[in-house]
Amino acid sequence: MQQTTSLSKPVGSIMRPVPRVWTSASVAAAAAEIRDSGLPAVAVTEGFLYVAVVTQSSLAAAQARGVGSEDSVELVYDSHAVTLPPYAPGEKALEIFTTQPVTAIPVVDDYGRLMGVLTPADLWPKRDRAPRPAAVGGMATPFGVYLTTGTFGAGANGLALMSTGALMFTVLSAAEYGVEAVQDYGTKHAWHVPDFVFGVLATAVFMAAFRLLPLAGIHAAEHKVVHAIERGEDLTRENVRRMPRVHPRCGTNFAVGASILLGIATNKALINDDSTRVIVALLTTLIFWRPLGSLVQYWVTTKEPTDAQVDMGIRSGNELLKQYASGRSGSRNIASRIWNSGMLHVMGGASVVFAILALFAWIFFHVNMLAS
Repeated sequence: MQQTTSLSKPVGSIMRPVPRVWTSASVAAAAAEIRDSGLPAVAVTEGFLYVAVVTQSSLAAAQARGVGSEDSVELVYDSHAVTLPPYAPGEKALEIFTTQPVTAIPVVDDYGRLMGVLTPADLWPKRDRAPRPAAVGGMATPFGVYLTTGTFGAGANGLALMSTGALMFTVLSAAEYGVEAVQDYGTKHAWHVPDFVFGVLATAVFMAAFRLLPLAGIHAAEHKVVHAIERGEDLTRENVRRMPRVHPRCGTNFAVGASILLGIATNKALINDDSTRVIVALLTTLIFWRPLGSLVQYWVTTKEPTDAQVDMGIRSGNELLKQYASGRSGSRNIASRIWNSGMLHVMGGASVVFAILALFAWIFFHVNMLAS
């Protein structure tokens, strides 16, 4: 758990500027300063000298007494409000906040000059507000997390992205070949099982295998880091672990949507009329692609990551943020965005495995031909 580092500091080093009005100001002017600043109070001064403070509570009490907006601010300020000198430690401010009904403490030097104001939020460590991309994409690989803004990438390299495509195609092929072997066995033994059952079984085997792979944990780490970056959180294990592992822009959603669309649009057994079937497919996809995609993400394509997998994501996230803060955003043309998405690398990895399997099939076929 992160501990505060501001309680031992003098309040003069952690205070913030405070809006102020003159003693001749109206109540409306004081209320406007509080409203526009977002702070819970406004100081009343005579020149640089502190006189009093107007708070949200004192405004409410004055309004209840019938004080008007054009009346003098003297009718709503609290001249007895607690103040602190700039050299007072943060611990003293915390004591006041926890024992008295105040949400802002004016900081006044020994000569009566107003220097600033302190709120409870100022007692917490100030965070580095480095620039961050509004949206981040990413991909899990067996060798780490890949992140991208669309104009540049960080983390896992191109070969790692290709390994993702190779792994997924290998698992999918193994699931299909295994189910085909079962189907052939069933055909030889006169099983009366519809073909679509084996198609569903192949998908189920692939999904179960994916869930068991470490890639599912790395995928979750990628989602959590993307959430943390987009929400402005520091990339620590504790912060990243709190993030959800389902992300609305995950490719799983699009894969599920495509499956729903094609599954209905090409199935004449459901609806015979082509036009009606396409309309139903489109409407069903629009309604269910994200809810079902989120379920598939949660139960299939992600699982809670290990600390090592979270650290993979954090390293990639820090690299991305460092590159983004440097101002070197990379190329913004469409070709560059497609390349940086990583999809071409994944497709390339899958194509390599397909070519290897096709080569083995060709060799096996020709060996059998020669043998016969």
